[in-house]
Amino acid sequence: MSFAKWHFRVSQFVRSSLFLAYKLTVYFKNMIILLITDLQEKAIALQEEIQTLKEWKKVRKENLKSLREEKRNMITAFQEKNKATWEKNMTLWRKSMILWGNVKTLLMEEVEIWGEDLDQWKIGLDLWKKDLDLWNEEQGFLAK
Repeated sequence: MSFAKWHFRVSQFVRSSLFLAYKLTVYFKNMIILLITDLQEKAIALQEEIQTLKEWKKVRKENLKSLREEKRNMITAFQEKNKATWEKNMTLWRKSMILWGNVKTLLMEEVEIWGEDLDQWKIGLDLWKKDLDLWNEEQGFLAK
């Protein structure tokens, strides 16, 4: 094989290898550019999504805060309403206790006054009830 042929073949091989290397370089360069562009778009979309989530979180936080304030106001109003009712009930209970204390005092005074006569009074009351029952029977008999 002559030197010229050998040189031609080697140059063809080198050219084809260089051309292949050039094609591969251009291909990978284009692929890297596409990947970088895609990643940049995804990064922008991710930042927008993060911003949207931050805004949603802020709105939700404000809504929960206002809801807590409304609950607190409702509880306070309910407690104030119940407090007024409770105070009225306590006033009535105190008056009832005073009344029952007075009734007990009166009964104790009656027992002291009547003493032994209380038994006589009960006997007289029983007789009066019997007279009343007899009178009712007479009225019923006469009405027939």
